[in-house]
Amino acid sequence: MRLSTKSFATDPADGDRGAIVSYYSNNFVQGGTGADNSGNLLRQEMYIPGSGYFQQNYHYDSLNRLDWVKEKLNGTGDETFKQTTLMIVGATAPSIKTSHP
Repeated sequence: MRLSTKSFATDPADGDRGAIVSYYSNNFVQGGTGADNSGNLLRQEMYIPGSGYFQQNYHYDSLNRLDWVKEKLNGTGDETFKQTTLMIVGATAPSIKTSHP
């Protein structure tokens, strides 16, 4: 069990305890699903206690291979991280390009 910076006893409704939330459907509802849920992770949000959050969005090609991942602080503004995967026919491994602003 992880200790929290917030007391659950004094304010159980306060969600500022940190969390990792994963979305598998384009409706982006926590704990929800939809007809487009193929099992691929589409978005992940990492909440930091007492701070904001990082939002990572994932995109897949028509064969369900990871195409790219982009990360933004608080889900808006400039990308804090981007990684693109280029699949080359006949190659033994994908070419991966990572950029950090």
